[in-house]
Amino acid sequence: MPVSPRHLRAGRAVAAATAATVIAGTSHTLAADGPPPVTLLLVAAVLATPIALLLIGRRPSIGRTLITVTAAQAVYHLAFALVGTAGSSGAAPQGRHLHHVTLTLGEGAVATVPDAPMIGAHAVAALLTALLLHHGERMLQALGRGIRTLLAGTRPLVPSLRASIVRIGIVSTAWTVLPRTASGCSSRGPPARVAVL
Repeated sequence: MPVSPRHLRAGRAVAAATAATVIAGTSHTLAADGPPPVTLLLVAAVLATPIALLLIGRRPSIGRTLITVTAAQAVYHLAFALVGTAGSSGAAPQGRHLHHVTLTLGEGAVATVPDAPMIGAHAVAALLTALLLHHGERMLQALGRGIRTLLAGTRPLVPSLRASIVRIGIVSTAWTVLPRTASGCSSRGPPARVAVL
């Protein structure tokens, strides 16, 4: 059954949102912030999917994939900054995310923004994830084309019954009767050469 372009686009969007979320979660775990709760990963992937669907585009392109992955990482990062890791490991207090700089905006307003190393890590992770998704999709398309080519030119595994029947024909229709002399010896027995030995 052929896949419609809408289904293909939706599949690419789900793959981009999920891959970006899982890779960002893994990066945060490796950065010693503690593992995020699994529900946070699921919620972030679900929330990033409609955004990815809007951004992914009809045809695969590395630029659109990079924008989609960056947006999905932003959704994950926002959710991670709000929830933190207290729900899973207790490594960070509730609502506090490491690698942030607190800015005082005046009148008692405070904003928390990511520091330079975190922004750089997110940029590298987004670029690597986009390249991985783009080349992975191209690889799957080439694999699908190869399988279709192989299946299109093959013969069936079970040969047809007509091809396997050996046809035996009678060359001449004339029957000849060989005269035999009547004797008391039957012609049954081993061949003459074997009988001599």
